[in-house]
Amino acid sequence: MTKRTNSILVLACAALALTALGGCPFQVVFPTAMQTTSQDFQLVGGKIQINVAFSGTVSMSSLVAGTNVILVTENDANANITIAAGATAADIVITSVDDAGDLLNYDPDGFFSLRLLGSGTSPITNTSGEALDGDGNGSAGGNYETGFVIIG
Repeated sequence: MTKRTNSILVLACAALALTALGGCPFQVVFPTAMQTTSQDFQLVGGKIQINVAFSGTVSMSSLVAGTNVILVTENDANANITIAAGATAADIVITSVDDAGDLLNYDPDGFFSLRLLGSGTSPITNTSGEALDGDGNGSAGGNYETGFVIIG
């Protein structure tokens, strides 16, 4: 299944709660996986903030900063983050503890990636206990990754 087809399936599942297809996988709806864009984050008080929307209600207790929710700097170091509930039960807000300038070592441009793990010993799950389908293959498990660039 291609990413485009999978995105259509996710939107259809979210809108119609399709069960005829065997249920809908628990996936990330926003930001788009495997792309790099400058629109998937914002700077709030100098800190990087990323809003993530899932196709279902995320289990907040399954989210572990630095373990299954990872913000990676261009130096391939894990940034310290906090995770909070978003506007709905299907949204979370990830915020860097350090200012973006410190994470970039005062270089005006920098690449970051966000990794959300749906596999391993502590996957991100929905409130039904289903693991995140991070790789978009229609089955629980797999890891999600996307990136963004700060241009100074």
